[in-house]
Amino acid sequence: MMPRARSARAKFSAGMNAVFLHSGWRTGSTYVWNKFRRVPSCMAFYEPFNDLLASLNAVGVLMTSRHDAALRHSGLDLPYFHEYLPLLGTKGHPLFRDEFVCRDYFVAGEKLPEQRLYLDSLLALAEKAKKTPVLGFVRSLGRVAWFKRELEGANIILIRSPFSQWVSGQKVAADGGYKFFDPVHFLILSQARGSAQAVEHALAHRIPRYENLTTNAGRLMLADTVNCAPPAVRFAVFASVYFLSMMAALPHADLVIDVDLLTTDTGYRARRRAELLRLTGCDIDFSDARTPRYGADAAPAEVVDALRTIAGAIATGQDRLWDDRSCSVPAAAAAARATIAAKFVEDSKLLNGLL
Repeated sequence: MMPRARSARAKFSAGMNAVFLHSGWRTGSTYVWNKFRRVPSCMAFYEPFNDLLASLNAVGVLMTSRHDAALRHSGLDLPYFHEYLPLLGTKGHPLFRDEFVCRDYFVAGEKLPEQRLYLDSLLALAEKAKKTPVLGFVRSLGRVAWFKRELEGANIILIRSPFSQWVSGQKVAADGGYKFFDPVHFLILSQARGSAQAVEHALAHRIPRYENLTTNAGRLMLADTVNCAPPAVRFAVFASVYFLSMMAALPHADLVIDVDLLTTDTGYRARRRAELLRLTGCDIDFSDARTPRYGADAAPAEVVDALRTIAGAIATGQDRLWDDRSCSVPAAAAAARATIAAKFVEDSKLLNGLL
């Protein structure tokens, strides 16, 4: 039986505040989420806005284990969605709604009672087990302001080199056949409500808007658009979502974790470990972090050129597509854009052999 969801703000006893991990795809998010999952006092939920949860049953949960190797997710002791089992019926989680997937991606100023009720069911299950709920998202960056306002807990943002993140998405598509990365970024710009700037970026990339369609219908309508797009366009669409997402999310972060630095900088790793312990009460060891950084030979020259152009536009903020209007907190816009620009400029220097 599903625990009774609460309409009041989630509250936990000392040491049991919720942890919300917000990231994009291919950022090392599964690695970080799994670190929390292995903490005995935590109950870690994988991708709560994943559309599989609309139909997933117990057999389906077990079947997801076969994706581990192809997605380069090592060290998982249990299937991805194991924690959801007490909440799933024969046709998924009964409180899951299709609009959670992409259409509400940038909706942060509304109450969203159905989203709240659904997430409360996860928090309640963890509370019943006397564990700290850890929710690991890849579809929440645009609505971190909603989490900050509606739910008590630590909001942690993961950020990675945009070039390496995109290349990683291409590699799992080419090597494992998992062609989700490019389609989902086109779908966000096509369907997401709540951001006038997302509509502007969709128009700039000639992506039709399908915000009234279901997730699956939107995917089907966009299939030809995605498949016909050259690599530089696919990278630019991803960069748009990266920029808009981080501009919305960064002002509300309790902690930002740069997953590239987790791999390369032992001092940074130690500082983030200490910050996580302070914020969550969980001692997370990142000494085995191994997030790869890709060079210019990992993508066509046109992609590298597109990155350089976008890096310059974000750094100056003078191009309308890459200005401060998309930031959820105007006073924090310059700092958020500087953080994003730093990752693009860092990539640009690395690809030019300057780092």
